[in-house]
Amino acid sequence: MPSYRPGIYCRNGRHDSLLLQKAFGQARRKGTRQLFGTLARTFLEILRPAWRKEVHGSHAWQDPNPQWTEYARILAQLVSDASARIATLRRWQARQRARRVHHRIRLDEQADRSTRLLSLCFGNICRSPYAAYRLERILCSNAPSPCWHIESSGILPKPGRQPPHEAQIAAQTLGTPIDAHSSRHSAPCDLTQHHVILIFDRQNLHHLRDTGILGHPGIAVAMLGDYLPPSRQGCEISDPYGGDINEFIQTYRVIDEGLTALTQATQRQHTS
Repeated sequence: MPSYRPGIYCRNGRHDSLLLQKAFGQARRKGTRQLFGTLARTFLEILRPAWRKEVHGSHAWQDPNPQWTEYARILAQLVSDASARIATLRRWQARQRARRVHHRIRLDEQADRSTRLLSLCFGNICRSPYAAYRLERILCSNAPSPCWHIESSGILPKPGRQPPHEAQIAAQTLGTPIDAHSSRHSAPCDLTQHHVILIFDRQNLHHLRDTGILGHPGIAVAMLGDYLPPSRQGCEISDPYGGDINEFIQTYRVIDEGLTALTQATQRQHTS
């Protein structure tokens, strides 16, 4: 069996586990497309001792005790890391629940003045254009004051796309045609021009957090799912892209339900 490669002084389970963890973290930040390639290359690197291309510091068939000790330490570290991550997740969920209530209050407070509202989703061809057209029709017909200026855009930097055929049929069925819509992309500087940003899922929320919009003074970020009935309050409205007409109709009906509750909340605030 060949000896160690230059610069590799010892290979052991702990080192390999850290190598895999680091590779996974870097690949996850680069995107899903590069994730599998990076992990595959890392696994091939770790398996070199199994293919007898390199010696391993703690794996010896004649004396397996060191490797079992190494595996026990790795398992204990994984359990410790998982416990820490669970605690962090619980704290994050508690902050999210508090933030949702805060955003609902802030959104209702916008009813006291002229408001620029942006409906934001991923591609701006399915959920956000339908919500914008629907909300504009509801607010402008039922609430002459305050004045609402409603737009829609997407996170994906691909402007000029048309809604899918299934989305157009579903929206037409529900009385809100979107066939004339063309997708828009909003850069972070564009997002700051709005008073309220209406989003649909955590991907939208993470984008606003990463771009510094979340928590920006003067901008209320509201998850439409927070305005659904208590039994479904806080749920995400998933992207129906790629689904059939029935899936689009079901998604648009959930959006209608959330927009109706949102409109009632703003009208109560305005009349009180």
